[in-house]
Amino acid sequence: MSSTAFLSMWLSNTSTAAMVMPIVEAVAQQIISAEAEAEATQMTYFNESAAHGLEVDGIIRYPECRCLNFGSWFLLSFPVAIILLLLSWIWLQWLFLGFNFKEMFKCGKTKTPREKACAEVIKQEYEKLGPIKYQEIVTLIIFVVMALLWFSRDPGFVTGWSALFSEHSVAFDFSPLITWKEFQSFMPWDIAILVGGGFALADGCQAEAIHVNPLHILLPSTLCTSFAFLLPVANPPNAIVFSYGHLKVIDMVKAGLGVNILGVAVVMLGMFTWIESMFNLHEYPAWAPDFVNKTMP
Repeated sequence: MSSTAFLSMWLSNTSTAAMVMPIVEAVAQQIISAEAEAEATQMTYFNESAAHGLEVDGIIRYPECRCLNFGSWFLLSFPVAIILLLLSWIWLQWLFLGFNFKEMFKCGKTKTPREKACAEVIKQEYEKLGPIKYQEIVTLIIFVVMALLWFSRDPGFVTGWSALFSEHSVAFDFSPLITWKEFQSFMPWDIAILVGGGFALADGCQAEAIHVNPLHILLPSTLCTSFAFLLPVANPPNAIVFSYGHLKVIDMVKAGLGVNILGVAVVMLGMFTWIESMFNLHEYPAWAPDFVNKTMP
């Protein structure tokens, strides 16, 4: 779960699920084949762990709001991800495998033959990887540089490298690749309406009757939309995991319901603790529109 969560911090959830699930499938099959008596719940737990290890980022930004950038978003969402990852692991462990705290963390306990077989399989596969290769080193360097560029683009407390480029500059002339007539014939209007609902939410936060910090509404709304774990059709990662055929719909509903409740609780905890102090949510920001209630005399 921790590996999947780390990858999804930098990649889209769909890409992470498509990359991780073949690995999970191969490892799980090898472990199960090494056991004398494999339990059906073992595969269920592996797949649910991969699905719930994913996290989703994104928020609708006000044009003049400079308090939200890659770095500040990372700082507000990272504690949420860590807390939810730990609670989700406990929930899935208890739901599918049982959770005996004393036995699980007992030092010096004797491993069962099945546990020894599983550990031996993992050790053999790790040894097959061999030393780190040149291509892997280059990929790691590119990844580190990419992450540094994301953090330093517009850090907020200092001028980022994005100031070197004009937002409205165009290096070359171009002609449209598609006409409006062609566009509207292929446009998925259902998705447009769904996205439009998000903009309607942002506009609602600017209503005259809601004279509060817009982030007080947008931040929890954005974070909580990530908790779509109940059904296979809830998001693409769920569909990818479900397509392997090891899960039933009821498995995802039972596991996802608990993660949904835990997620909302952790977000609410963050909104009243570190997130509120980070963005001064109790104050109405200067960058927000200063509406005057025209209905009052």
